[in-house]
Amino acid sequence: MPLLIIAAGIALLLVLIIVFRVHAFVALLITAILTGLA
Repeated sequence: MPLLIIAAGIALLLVLIIVFRVHAFVALLITAILTGLA
C-alpha cells in the first residue's frame, strides 16, 4: 500500500508540472502535503 501511495504522488507531481505547468517547487509542496496526509 505505501508503494501505491508513493507512485500516485510521483504521478501527481509529473502531471502538475507537465500538464498544468505549475512551478516545480509549488508542485513538489502540494505533492508532499497530499502524500503526507495519505
